[in-house]
Amino acid sequence: MSRSLLLAIAFFAIAAAPAAAHVDPPGCVNSDLQLNVTADRTAVRPGEAINFFVSASNNSAGACNITAATITLRLPSATGTSTGELKTLTTTGNYLAGTGGIAIGTVPYTVAVNTGVSALAVRANATFTAHTGAADETDTAQRSLGVPVTQPSLTLSATPSPTSGIVPLTSNVSYLLKNTSSTTVPLTNPTIVDGGCATVTRSGGDTNANNVLDSGEGWTYTCQLKLIRPAEVRATVIANGLDSVDGRTVSAPNASWTVTASAPPRPHITLTKTASPANGIAPFMTTYTYTVLNDSDPDAMPVTDVAIVDLGCSPAVAAAPDASLALGEQLVLTCSSQIAFGGSVTYSSFATAKDAYDGATISSNSATTTVSASTPAVVNPGADTTIPTGTPAPTSAPTSPSATTPVPATKPSTRVKFAYTGRFSPARACRGTVSLTLTAGKKRVAVKKVKLDSRCRFKVSFDVARSRLAKATKVTVTAKATGKKTASRRLTVPKT
Repeated sequence: MSRSLLLAIAFFAIAAAPAAAHVDPPGCVNSDLQLNVTADRTAVRPGEAINFFVSASNNSAGACNITAATITLRLPSATGTSTGELKTLTTTGNYLAGTGGIAIGTVPYTVAVNTGVSALAVRANATFTAHTGAADETDTAQRSLGVPVTQPSLTLSATPSPTSGIVPLTSNVSYLLKNTSSTTVPLTNPTIVDGGCATVTRSGGDTNANNVLDSGEGWTYTCQLKLIRPAEVRATVIANGLDSVDGRTVSAPNASWTVTASAPPRPHITLTKTASPANGIAPFMTTYTYTVLNDSDPDAMPVTDVAIVDLGCSPAVAAAPDASLALGEQLVLTCSSQIAFGGSVTYSSFATAKDAYDGATISSNSATTTVSASTPAVVNPGADTTIPTGTPAPTSAPTSPSATTPVPATKPSTRVKFAYTGRFSPARACRGTVSLTLTAGKKRVAVKKVKLDSRCRFKVSFDVARSRLAKATKVTVTAKATGKKTASRRLTVPKT
């Protein structure tokens, strides 16, 4: 017999219902339709899709033909039980004895169960006619399938402390990773990755020491952030674990944090300056004392490299040098200078220092002192005040009541000399010349140029006609050099 003819006979045998009740096939003894339900997932999460496959077999020993089968599938309800929507797969199923694994239908389903439901079930049902004897009988079959439902959940928090401050700033970030699953879902290999802080370390929370983040358990972590320069760090933190029910990753919603580090305020220094002695008869030495106080904001860094800039005296030296001057500390420096000529000498000074934070140079207020020098008394070189040896002391001599002893008047010299010695600070390698101008009031009397030595020192002398000074009692010497602060000194015009 040809294969086409056999297929035609088989199709006719399956599709055509018998016209009358009988034992079919002859010698069969029972009715035993077997249903089978499978799924394409072994575990599901809410919102996911799953397909159920229903098949039927009629191949038990002594099976009779089955016709007019109605087969349905009952889907899960929100509680997970097989009491949900009913899907009819066929109403005309015919299954010859010996038939096995015939696919009845595929039913897709999107998981929609209540929070906390940990399993869902479906149930296939069949009603059919079995040809087992003189009178056909109606029979039923049923098969159920359960699928685990996992509802994992992770929460994550990240909290830095402090959130802001002055550099150098250390902020400690604290994390809490908690298993908030509504079903029993132990999470293995929980991890936290922080984009702003590299070394996240677990600090506690594994109460049963099984190295698994159990349902309801929360683990704590820490990370230390150090900022030595101003910055705003904005970080995103991610965390996940492995679901032990379905073997898939569970991620927590990202956490974020911000830490701001600001530059410290600039330090502040205050200078006071005194001179001792502040007056005397020229020439004499005077000592300038400079007291530098760090009176900064409490958040400022210390200062280093304290120095004094004083055109009238250099260098200023500290008796006890200090590499760093902290808040509230002070440094005392001194410098001695010779006052060579009569008159008033006034110099302004200021202190410099470096900010320990970034090496920037800061300056103090300006402090000024005045030292006054008077000229010594002039003795007339023509007057002889000695008494010759052997000559008796004169006795009283008659004088005329109207006679007076004439005192010769001292004539002022026709020329006047002035000398000035100075130094520019800071005394780094110097070169070039300095221009010095001698003025009497607004009148320029003389101008000279002299060379600076390697330590920025200079010396000048003026010899001018007294007539050029008119009636001036003081003159001013002004020193100017390229790249240096202008210096000046007031000198007294000698009367003789």
